[in-house]
Amino acid sequence: PITCYMCRGRADNSTCADPVDPRDNPHLVERECINGACLKWTKYENGILQMIRTCSADLNFHLTMIDGVCRTERNGNGFLCMCGKHLCNTAQPTAGASWLLASSLVSCLVAKQLLPC
Repeated sequence: PITCYMCRGRADNSTCADPVDPRDNPHLVERECINGACLKWTKYENGILQMIRTCSADLNFHLTMIDGVCRTERNGNGFLCMCGKHLCNTAQPTAGASWLLASSLVSCLVAKQLLPC
């Protein structure tokens, strides 16, 4: 198991927004992620850009762990990054192209579960 940061808030101005520095944010929760990966998901909800940091096991979809990968959702509504190291979901999504690939794969999986084939 790994440990992930857990938070949710406005992406432009909250304790969950980038850049996240646990030394400056005593309210940032750490939680064990027994199955899955740490996620950092930036998405629009009701027209407001939200930041979600969590464990993939807490979401209602299954994904294959691809460390250090990000992807834009197929509908263009959000950007999802996953990583498999202890407290790794503080990173900004500019870490590399591999983040983009993994995030793409996750978005496809999410879309497939939400939309009938």
